[in-house]
Amino acid sequence: KPNLYGLNIKTERYEVFAKNGYVLPTEQYSSIALIASASHHKQDSYFGLNTYNGKQNSVFVNLLYDWKIEKLHHHDEEESEEEHHHETEKEISHHFVNGVSLVYDEFIEEFKGTDYYRNEIVPGVYTEYTLSNVFGFTFTAGARADFHNITAHFSLHAFI
Repeated sequence: KPNLYGLNIKTERYEVFAKNGYVLPTEQYSSIALIASASHHKQDSYFGLNTYNGKQNSVFVNLLYDWKIEKLHHHDEEESEEEHHHETEKEISHHFVNGVSLVYDEFIEEFKGTDYYRNEIVPGVYTEYTLSNVFGFTFTAGARADFHNITAHFSLHAFI
């Protein structure tokens, strides 16, 4: 029971997580993967005469398609026979990842006798491209777009 000098926090938390993928039977490397998690968090507490009780239910789902194209690159014919013998081919890799994601959060809270409730839903899409082994360097570029249901905010992020 709440009292002027007391405090108590009781927490319950449950989580599940799954990651599953399938390598597609194609000539080049490609796969599909699903990553998902869910959690439930409940807290009943008081701090002095102030009570706080809250629940949060969360779900995250990410579906992605991943594929790679590798090409062999031959050196110029002007190279010496010795250089050609030690390193005749280089593998240039084009790696792509595309996906969709969803984040869902439900908050149910009670603080000092006032109830608060909200659902946050954020769907998103993303893409990433990686070019490897070009003059010994790797280049990565990507973009992500998300939409937040409460703020009606659409965000777009790009990186290189």
